[in-house]
This record gives sequence, C-alpha cells and structure tokens, in this order.
Amino acid sequence: MLARRRILLVTDSPDVAKPLTARRDRTKAAVLERYFTVVADERSHGRRPRTSSAG
Repeated sequence: MLARRRILLVTDSPDVAKPLTARRDRTKAAVLERYFTVVADERSHGRRPRTSSAG
C-alpha cells in the first residue's frame, strides 16, 4: 500500500458496515488513516467508493 500514491477503497456504508475484527483489516485501516488523506468520498447503492492520496 505504501508504494502507491493513490488507493481506491470500496467499503460498505457506515450504517451497514460490520466492525473490523480481523487483525489484517485493522492494520490496513490504520495504515490508510496514518499515511493517506481522503480526497473523494461518494455513496452509491449501499457501497462507498473512496479515493485516498498519499501525503
């Protein structure tokens, strides 16, 4: 993940998303939060595509 400047993340909408329980998922979320900034956040048909940029 850190080798990329941009990442497209597609998740469930917050109102239906399950909590992160797997260690791997928690680690990914922590890396995204620490090293990337959300530059777009849209909702479509219950999904939530977000574009993040390193910075």
